[in-house]
Amino acid sequence: MTDDDDRDRFWRAVTGIGTCMLVTKSGGTLHGRPMQALPDPETNTIWFLSDLATHKEDEIRADPSACLTFADTEEDVYVSVTGEMEFVDDRDKLAELWSPEAEDYFEGPDDPNIVVLKFTPSIGGIWDGSEMEVVDEEDVDDNETPYEGTTVTFTVTSETSS
Repeated sequence: MTDDDDRDRFWRAVTGIGTCMLVTKSGGTLHGRPMQALPDPETNTIWFLSDLATHKEDEIRADPSACLTFADTEEDVYVSVTGEMEFVDDRDKLAELWSPEAEDYFEGPDDPNIVVLKFTPSIGGIWDGSEMEVVDEEDVDDNETPYEGTTVTFTVTSETSS
């Protein structure tokens, strides 16, 4: 499989699953919370709408590195990706990302407490159980996974797109 095929599988999985756990650093510990991911494969970006009143914004300002994990247990597909998170002050981007689901969390796209977060992936992994080779359980050690994930790397640019 080519790198492009792996990246396509990654983006299809992330887009299909939608909700992820966003993990940031809080001092010396890690802190995770579920978030609705808004992937944009064309710009190599995963967007989020967030509330300024939460602790995650302080955590991101202190350390922009983050990890996203996605899981589709029905399809046996799992994704983990690390990268950098940043704030984007762009009300046009917010309007573009606005959806009926966002209304469950915010008063509307003009809510002053909404912040747009941009996640730029650097390296990820995808584990797709549908592509697992069936193995005899006797041949697998107790601490061994019967299949390996695929590593996906991304070209990271310093350019900020909005």
